[in-house]
Amino acid sequence: MVNKTIDRVADLVRGPLLIVGPSTPLWPEALGGHEGALGGSLVRDLDAAVRMVELGYGAEHLLRQRVLEKATLLVGLNKS
Repeated sequence: MVNKTIDRVADLVRGPLLIVGPSTPLWPEALGGHEGALGGSLVRDLDAAVRMVELGYGAEHLLRQRVLEKATLLVGLNKS
């Protein structure tokens, strides 16, 4: 997304688009108008997250410490 390659890749996908990773932005516009799902993280404790990132800890550690929480956003898909 940062280097603008997601648009070219998304245009090649037939069907729903799925983007997953701890830093995936959980906003529908990330799918560029496609339907699909975004799997990322929500910060539960901002102060702790900032301290841990400053110390070099990664997403796995922040998830284990419950500073991050896994989250999924469905865009244009039937949720049932």
